[in-house]
Amino acid sequence: MTAERHAVSLDQLRRLHEMTERLLTLLALESDCLARRNLEALMEVVEAKSAVVAQIDRLTAQLPLEATHFPSHPEADRLWRQIEDTLHRGRRLNEANGARIALLQEHNRQSLALLFGQRRRLVGYESDGRSRMDSGDRLLGAG
Repeated sequence: MTAERHAVSLDQLRRLHEMTERLLTLLALESDCLARRNLEALMEVVEAKSAVVAQIDRLTAQLPLEATHFPSHPEADRLWRQIEDTLHRGRRLNEANGARIALLQEHNRQSLALLFGQRRRLVGYESDGRSRMDSGDRLLGAG
């Protein structure tokens, strides 16, 4: 690799490292927003996260194929290992956030089904003492 290409690759790796660290920070913020159920802040974080992921994709596509193998350049090798480690931690955090979102969605679905998806059943008794269940027209939660 020529010195010029090597310098470009190092600059690209440094920028990619910055972006992966930024992504990790945003994933931690996303986790915090989910824990606090702060939807407004969550939407801002998700938007920022999408922009950073797009930048990471662009930077990765611009790297030369040999950029992931730096046996003779310690700084580049160190940067690449840090990028891989950061992306691994980010993947785990993203999976945890996804699982939390799935749980919140399921909880919301069950709550909505309970409130609006089940018909009220009126329990009464016949004149001979047998129980009678009538399906009312009103939904739970409907005034």
